[in-house]
Amino acid sequence: MSASIPARFFFHAPDGRVYGPADFPTLARWQGEKRLHDDSKLREEKTGNFLTYAELAANPPAVEPLPAPPAADAPPIEPEIEPAPATAPPDSHAEGPIFSLPELIRRGLDLYRRGFRLLWPVAAVIQAPLFALQYFFPQHYDPVTNLPTWSNPRLLLLTFTAMLAAALFSELGGGLLTNLIRQIEEDEPLSLGGALHGLRGRIVPLCKTWLLRMLIIASWGFLAIVVYSALAQFGVPATLRKVIVMVSLFPALLLFLRYLISTQVVLLEKLEGLQALRRSGDLVRFSNTGGTFVSGDLRLLLLVLIPWLGIGFLGAGLQMLAGALSTKAMTFVDPVLSFLGAATVTPLLIILFVLFVIDARRRLRQSGYDRP
Repeated sequence: MSASIPARFFFHAPDGRVYGPADFPTLARWQGEKRLHDDSKLREEKTGNFLTYAELAANPPAVEPLPAPPAADAPPIEPEIEPAPATAPPDSHAEGPIFSLPELIRRGLDLYRRGFRLLWPVAAVIQAPLFALQYFFPQHYDPVTNLPTWSNPRLLLLTFTAMLAAALFSELGGGLLTNLIRQIEEDEPLSLGGALHGLRGRIVPLCKTWLLRMLIIASWGFLAIVVYSALAQFGVPATLRKVIVMVSLFPALLLFLRYLISTQVVLLEKLEGLQALRRSGDLVRFSNTGGTFVSGDLRLLLLVLIPWLGIGFLGAGLQMLAGALSTKAMTFVDPVLSFLGAATVTPLLIILFVLFVIDARRRLRQSGYDRP
């Protein structure tokens, strides 16, 4: 019976520490203890090649036979010094510095600068279906109510289906950007193939969480429509009806904000469904002492508004230049500027969401409350 030795790997943790070398069963145990995840970075001891744990688990290493024993009259071969046993890494929620809002934005801009040449084209592809939808399925409004008309149910159903498909495509694109940003944030080689590989393993949890999020938020929107119709039947003035509907929509807006980073939670923390939504809400809800803008809700809202305000001012200036040319030029320039603006802002938003998750996770960890 011939002896054999397993291949071994080093684990490069997000905090910069390196653990190992460890064989595959040890890595599998660490993964089960959530000390590392499917997208954790590993380095093979012999070749120095990098790969993720998911890639290793999909093709576990085969054991290699030991060299044949020397002849009896040959001098004995001195054994190699055994390395120290692998040290188990800490759990994935490592302690780290808490960032102020300006620091988060500066860090986000730095990550964007480092990955711009790949992030922007990917974002442009993600935005394309949403803008094509506006031309192939134009919305028809009732001039009296200024609401979408229901006169053509078939067209309405087709438009709704196309919008749902475009929104799902955008959600998966946001997941792809999240994987690319994780590579940049952890100083890994930027690889679109690696990001796609990581996304394929999480498509079902992403779609499940996205659909659940949409249903929860849409239920509040449906309730607002019912309330508006009922008030109209009772003859409530239009102004008062609008105020009441806006108040009834506030919980939906709050849930939208709380669940805004659920995509990042699914990919960075390997959660899904209601568990991912609860975790997203916990991270956004944090509020502790330590400086200005310590509320998670306010901080996330600002991280959403600041990039859009910046691109909005730029777009307004460009539109003024186009408007000075001709009305025909404006007809062409408006959608182009909207497309370019969305493609430019989207990567920065996803970067800020990723950094928000990392920062909020540290806040919960340091405050002694961390659900997962």
